[in-house]
Amino acid sequence: MFSFVSCSLVAYAGILNGHSFPYFIGVVLGALHLVRLLSRIDFEDKESCNVSFLNNTWFGFWVWAGAMTDYMIKMQLEIL
Repeated sequence: MFSFVSCSLVAYAGILNGHSFPYFIGVVLGALHLVRLLSRIDFEDKESCNVSFLNNTWFGFWVWAGAMTDYMIKMQLEIL
């Protein structure tokens, strides 16, 4: 539930800030990463939980990559 709410709020922030398609691709890639993490985690195994916790940072990377791509495209369009 927390992952769904997080992804929804990040996407909503993108809508409010006027981000375009590349940003939302990053959000979707981040959401898919969280789904993959949640489907592979074994909550009874301490090491599995630790590995998933450490890999959770990739969600932020995908959102950042989408935001950076969106920004770079907007800057290129302003130059032209």
